[in-house]
Amino acid sequence: MDNLIEKIKEYIMEECRKYKEASEDHYDFWNEHIRYVYKEAVDLAKKYGADETVVAI
Repeated sequence: MDNLIEKIKEYIMEECRKYKEASEDHYDFWNEHIRYVYKEAVDLAKKYGADETVVAI
């Protein structure tokens, strides 16, 4: 399952990179938003006993 999570993460990072290069504002969704939300979600899953794999996806 970790392989699936990595593939999804790579896909999202690539799409964010494409957006950053093509947009006028060059906003970096991955580094300025998504990675922080992802980390917080996984931390909360650990804290509250949620399924970390489901939360990560």
